[in-house]
Amino acid sequence: MTAYWIVFSLAGLGALSPIQLSRGIRLLAFVGFSIVVVCLVGSREQIGGDWENYIEQYSRISEEGLSRALKQRNVG
Repeated sequence: MTAYWIVFSLAGLGALSPIQLSRGIRLLAFVGFSIVVVCLVGSREQIGGDWENYIEQYSRISEEGLSRALKQRNVG
C-alpha cells in the first residue's frame, strides 16, 4: 500500500507544483508515470480477498459460456 501512496503523492505534487516544464518534458513525465502505474497495477497477482471469486467466475465462463455465466446470480 505504501507504493501506491508514494506514486499518487508524486502525481499530486507534480500537478500542484508551480514549476513550468516544456511540453516535451511534461509528455515524457506523463508517459513515464503511466508506465510505472501500469507496472504497479499489473504486477498484482492473487492480492486481496476477492481474487478467488474472480478465478471461480473465469472458470465458470470458460466451462459454461459467457451468456449463461452472466445470467446466473451470485448471492454474496
